Amino acid sequence: MLGGGHATQARPAHDPPGRVVHRGPPPHTVEGIEVGRRAPAPNALVEVAVAALEVANIVHASVIGTSAADLERIESASARAASRAPYAWRVRVEGIRWVGVGTDRVAEMRKFATEVLGLEVVGQEGDDFVEFALDDGAKFELFATSAVSDEPSPFALNPVIAGFLVDDIELARDELARTPGVELLGELYVMPDGYAWQVFRAPDGHAYELVAEARPPAEGEATN
Repeated sequence: MLGGGHATQARPAHDPPGRVVHRGPPPHTVEGIEVGRRAPAPNALVEVAVAALEVANIVHASVIGTSAADLERIESASARAASRAPYAWRVRVEGIRWVGVGTDRVAEMRKFATEVLGLEVVGQEGDDFVEFALDDGAKFELFATSAVSDEPSPFALNPVIAGFLVDDIELARDELARTPGVELLGELYVMPDGYAWQVFRAPDGHAYELVAEARPPAEGEATN
């Protein structure tokens, strides 16, 4: 399994690699105003401004009528404009939460990580898996390449995989699914404590992960 800190529960094998899903349906029109088609923006802030302007135009076009149907069209158009907003507006990457390494020299890397890098071992399964904890809460994990059960193995694409911590993994996954050149690999996996990950192939052909933090334990809830 991959995903940081949950070695005791194996991941299910990946489905065959998903297809690239291209962005969005054709533009919509409300009161003769087209929503969803805009010129390429030089940066995310400009795209946010354009999306907001689209909604403002729709509201302006509907001020002469205040029927329930008008309000419903405004709400629907606002939702569509928001769904086309750039990734930077909808999801925030908070850091690198997890790094996984596929290697056939786990024992040597374990010794290097503990004796040279000074990392603390917080989990191990035989000779095939070692988990280390960093001071900032991030995880560094070693996987014996021959023992990875996921098919196809992400480590076949690149031996080192970084996991990006995001504030909303479902929105982030949706954004990736609509991004040309990006391919989701397998499903979104969610652990009982809320920790989640999604492997994907980026435009460079390499594998990466989206990662969501586990939920803080509720008051009085037992922790492992």
